[in-house]
Amino acid sequence: MIIKEIYPCLLKVMDAEKTFIHLQEDALYNFIPDKKYSNLEDLKIRYQQLIDGSKNRNEIWLNWLIFMDSDRKNPIGTMQATILKDEQKAYLGYVIYKKYWYLGYGTAALNWLIHHLEKIENINYLEAYVDINNKYSIKILENFYFENIRVLNGDFIFQRLCNKRL
Repeated sequence: MIIKEIYPCLLKVMDAEKTFIHLQEDALYNFIPDKKYSNLEDLKIRYQQLIDGSKNRNEIWLNWLIFMDSDRKNPIGTMQATILKDEQKAYLGYVIYKKYWYLGYGTAALNWLIHHLEKIENINYLEAYVDINNKYSIKILENFYFENIRVLNGDFIFQRLCNKRL
């Protein structure tokens, strides 16, 4: 499997100015439960909430903006991870902007995210929820040895052990 190079950067409030236009694509919301923000200020507020993190002491929220270039001018999507310390588990996800679909960036994002999370101690499992109709993301998860363990509210729940060598 050939993996494209990506350049993640921790999410910042000012990133809303780079991402807002990409998040206006209706097709993005076919597979993700997020809402489309109607104005830049609301998106900035949401980004600040993500940066501030969870009020639950068991959870750690991590959010990145993904770039396709080392000078970080062209955002192609976002990645997220929620670490549940007590459960020794991390939920992960990514959104690739429509303009960059089918170019290998979903695979690159998941590859980076898995390797990043496996370096964190006390995470034994990785999980991802994916809409049952999102065939492309399902295939990507399966390529990284995630197994479909159940269905919940129209999503497949995929899981894998950490440190499984690819």
